[in-house]
Amino acid sequence: MRRSLPPIVAATVAVLASTLLVAHAQRRSSPIEVIGRAEDSLTWITRQERCLGDKRQKLTRTIALMREVEGQRGRDAVDAMESLEQQATELDRQARACVTSGAATPAPRGPADVRYVDPPADPTADAVAQENPPTHVVERDVALVPHVRVALAERVDGFGRIDDSLVRAAVRGIGARLTSCYERSSRRPGQLVLGFTITETGRVTRALVEGDTIGDGSLRACVRTAATSLHASGGAAGGTATFSYTLRFF
Repeated sequence: MRRSLPPIVAATVAVLASTLLVAHAQRRSSPIEVIGRAEDSLTWITRQERCLGDKRQKLTRTIALMREVEGQRGRDAVDAMESLEQQATELDRQARACVTSGAATPAPRGPADVRYVDPPADPTADAVAQENPPTHVVERDVALVPHVRVALAERVDGFGRIDDSLVRAAVRGIGARLTSCYERSSRRPGQLVLGFTITETGRVTRALVEGDTIGDGSLRACVRTAATSLHASGGAAGGTATFSYTLRFF
């Protein structure tokens, strides 16, 4: 099935094509110059697609979590929705920066005596446009501790580098607390989606229950508190790393 370009990329491609046609009409170009311009354009379009595709995947997941939280009651649900709204706003900003910053339209190639001046470097914008490490599965459908299984665990955001095995070990380090949380709750079966961010020191800066099919506020609060004590040996090198753990309680 043929994949279509995102609308914002399609629009920028149209502008680029128009620019190239005007440049070509102003003077006759050699075949080498035409091929060179086309290769530059292809490189630029590919960079746009990768940057926007990464943001699209993360924004789609954020919207799905917002729909899960919508309609839930309690302080945990309010906190989760506020955090997800902030994520959505930031991802929207990053997606727009993919086109308006570090992925600038390539200048047409011309004769040797014509100079094209690039805009001043913007380190902040370039950092935003930089592609995050890919989202990937850390583990799936495995027993964690009594009464708890990992239905799905994924890395979902951040530039920090950390081995998946260290994340798995860190989550198992709070396993006994998760069992205790469930045994002291209503013990209704269901799932919680736990999100947390690991820093360069290995500590967690943000822990939220972002999805809940159990509906037990005390269990949500207990699991969130347990996650704040999580520690990953060595930390996330070069930044932070955010993970999402879907835990099945039974």
